[in-house]
Amino acid sequence: MPTTLTAAIAQAHERLLPRVTALLKQVERSAARQPRAPVPAATRAVARTLFAEARKILGREAGLIAGSAAADLSALSVGLGQLAAGLEAFEAEHSGWSRTQGAVAWRLENGAERPVSRLRSAAARPGGTSLPKTEADRDYGHMGKTRSQAIKTLFRRMNEREAEAYTQGYHDAMAGRDRTLPEPLE
Repeated sequence: MPTTLTAAIAQAHERLLPRVTALLKQVERSAARQPRAPVPAATRAVARTLFAEARKILGREAGLIAGSAAADLSALSVGLGQLAAGLEAFEAEHSGWSRTQGAVAWRLENGAERPVSRLRSAAARPGGTSLPKTEADRDYGHMGKTRSQAIKTLFRRMNEREAEAYTQGYHDAMAGRDRTLPEPLE
């Protein structure tokens, strides 16, 4: 494992981790149905590529995981899970909170920092919007109301429905109509 992190290694990590987790989900679904089934050739080729790329980041550890992950779907699932955990541990070891970036950032060589893209908030991403200052200022749905206004509207509507049902029941009782539930359809 490299002691200093370069921008190229950080970028390779950011490209690799989503691909590993996507393949892991796919293999887990297949392994849940047929754990002892052989690994399809296309899946094996993709997995080999991912393990080879991970070796550039994790070193020998990725190679050792790859060697035990080729037997069947369940073994590949375990291997990909270990690879994803290794990549996340690598990220945790080489990143931390950056006050200047306002996000979790890679600690690169020469003291440079670069935000971890998968952990950046939507507001910090290009094209993102700024976050509201308080939770009460957030927009709730198509109503364009704040949370407190939306809750008041919901409470008012619930009370209106309850009052309407009560009134309907009263009128039915006065008219002598039975308010039993209708018979179920067969």
